[in-house]
Amino acid sequence: RKKDQTPRTELEKAQIEIEQLKHKLYLVEMERDLLKKLDEIEGEMPFGSKQRRIYAAIRETHTEKEYPIELACELFHAARSAYHKWASGKLSHRAAENEHLADTIEKIHEESPDKGYRRLNDDLRHDCGIHVNDKRVLRICRVKDIRSTVKYNNRGCTRHAKNPQYLAENLLDRQFYAAKPNEKWLTDVTEFKWYEGSEIHKLVQAGMTQSMSRVAHCIDNGPMEGFWGILKRERYYGRRFTCKHELVQMIEKYIHYYNTRRVQRNLGILTPTEKHAFVSPHKSGQ
Repeated sequence: RKKDQTPRTELEKAQIEIEQLKHKLYLVEMERDLLKKLDEIEGEMPFGSKQRRIYAAIRETHTEKEYPIELACELFHAARSAYHKWASGKLSHRAAENEHLADTIEKIHEESPDKGYRRLNDDLRHDCGIHVNDKRVLRICRVKDIRSTVKYNNRGCTRHAKNPQYLAENLLDRQFYAAKPNEKWLTDVTEFKWYEGSEIHKLVQAGMTQSMSRVAHCIDNGPMEGFWGILKRERYYGRRFTCKHELVQMIEKYIHYYNTRRVQRNLGILTPTEKHAFVSPHKSGQ
């Protein structure tokens, strides 16, 4: 009220307070109905993008209970312009493309939650023929709250053994280049545990000439140690194996997955098997 008007009476103040409480109650009920509708829609379309499910919940509650679109968008932190574009079916080509891209990314991540945005983008290229840059995938992942379940932890380098059981001459001498496949193999020993105890899985010599560099020189055996680290981060850490058979089965399945399905950027977005098949004919023809 203006300064020259008479102050509000106690009755008027009480009426204003009642109206404010009614509005707050209306917002609480509206939010409850929107979330309830969102849960129903998520059950009906579990693989749809989160944003489209939100838009669908807004539209259905507006139709059923006549809730204002503006308030519903505000409660869900959704842009009204984006909602109206979606509702009219007039999404821009870029927006529609991002919706499709988000759906595909969510499906890949649901199958392999260990994958971060770079590996998701590698799968888009390799499996779906979709070529977009990493930044675009990262933006979509942030909007959809998609992140890798893998936690990186530096567990240190190999320590010097007090009593080495076996030593071999360093014949390789860090000459890692191989002129053809299967000319040089890399091996390593690692440890896996299950609840009854632990067992060290040792490699058996199979007609190969062995070569060893000095102990604790990680860079010489980096690729193999890197493989064990990848396997453990993606399939081992955070799990509790109850028997040896279950653990061995996991390792065998992962080795097959690593060789035939896990694409790598340093191989040109190919799996090791695909790279081997690509390189072998070229090497044999030389």
